[in-house]
Amino acid sequence: MRPGAVPAAAAIRELAIRAGAHCYCDTGDAVWIGSHYAAIHAASAGEKILKLPRRRTIRPIFPAGASFTADSAIAKMQLGETRLWRLD
Repeated sequence: MRPGAVPAAAAIRELAIRAGAHCYCDTGDAVWIGSHYAAIHAASAGEKILKLPRRRTIRPIFPAGASFTADSAIAKMQLGETRLWRLD
């Protein structure tokens, strides 16, 4: 890679995974993670899987939904859509 070039997101993700980082979503979407919240902003339409490092109680906030306990949440999303979950 030439100096000053920006590596592709997939290349950065692969390096992070090889270094032991947890990958919350592998579809190239924007992901925000906090201690009690997670969000995905869809860069493309399709199924998104939010993968958590451990089981949590997950409550869909936007759009609202019923709480469940799991280590992942699956959402069918449209391009530009944002989903928000509360994690307990």
